[in-house]
Amino acid sequence: MLTILTQIGAFPARQLALMWLAGYRVWFAAGAGLLAGVISTLILSSIAA
Repeated sequence: MLTILTQIGAFPARQLALMWLAGYRVWFAAGAGLLAGVISTLILSSIAA
């Protein structure tokens, strides 16, 4: 739907691109947080052992 609105000029293409990139930033942040959690767990478990 957003593509059609962009093609007819009702929705700016720049805004569509920014929304698309914002979605990827959320997934990147979630993945980075998960990776940091795994690494810290491995480090803490190796110290305790």
